[in-house]
Amino acid sequence: MTAYGYRNKENLMEFKLKFTGSLLLAGMILSGCVNHENQYCHDDSYTVSMYYYLRDEPDFLEQQKLMTDYFAKAEESGKKVAPGAYAHYAMLMSKSGNEGEALKYLEMEKSAYPDSAHYIDFLLTHARQIKKAGSKGAEKKTSVQTDDSRQIKEYRQ
Repeated sequence: MTAYGYRNKENLMEFKLKFTGSLLLAGMILSGCVNHENQYCHDDSYTVSMYYYLRDEPDFLEQQKLMTDYFAKAEESGKKVAPGAYAHYAMLMSKSGNEGEALKYLEMEKSAYPDSAHYIDFLLTHARQIKKAGSKGAEKKTSVQTDDSRQIKEYRQ
């Protein structure tokens, strides 16, 4: 018998390799359980604003204030705003009639989250078409807002 009760060096090497591999595997599994800090700013202002909007509560000024508070807290904490936050604020600005600010925040969403670029481009294209149409645009805007599912289906195709 040789070292550690193994008959030959190959068995000892095999044991060492399996043992080392098991330790590495356990380390990788346990490192996945480490609590990582959230990269996005978590604040109730954004969720409350979304809740009001989804409940069709038309106080857009209050919702805009909640969103500006959220943006300020995100900037203070040094964290990113959640995906969709700029787009939500743009929608609120658009509903309040401030189209220029809405377009600015859609562009901010697009630059902050490049994955959303295709959809934001779709929204920007529609916004520009509505703006160009003038008086016809008011009718188009109403149809876009009331028939979102048709617009989304067209977009996905």
